Amino acid sequence: FYKEKNKLITHRINLKKIKETHGDLHMEHVGIEENSPFFLDCIEFNDRFRITDVANEIAFLCMDLDFNGFKKFSNLFLHEYIQISNDKDMEETVKFYKVYRAYVRGKVTSFLIDDENIPEKDKKDIIAKAKKYFLLANEYINGA
Repeated sequence: FYKEKNKLITHRINLKKIKETHGDLHMEHVGIEENSPFFLDCIEFNDRFRITDVANEIAFLCMDLDFNGFKKFSNLFLHEYIQISNDKDMEETVKFYKVYRAYVRGKVTSFLIDDENIPEKDKKDIIAKAKKYFLLANEYINGA
């Protein structure tokens, strides 16, 4: 993706779309208070995870919404964000980042299978969850 879209990535860098972000924006990290959104639990310990293309951060939240059965809200959020931010070329990068984020979540989840502190009876659920992330990544790749 980076080789094929080098001009787009360079363009986004020049437009200052690489910013300090939350870095780990799950649904559970977003709240609304007095009609204003707020965000919890950003990755403060690692600049490498936090400093990224805003499309990556938006894609993470969209992927999490999709994973949890809220695809309609994911699409609405993405559409509204693009309209408000006027970040039209974000659409080209979001699919890549959604694949990346789903794959990473599947990989991280699968690491739990080897955790000795997790009872064997719970490991089936972990395997199912990891598989669901990998299937979601595959759906994105195949245009779903």
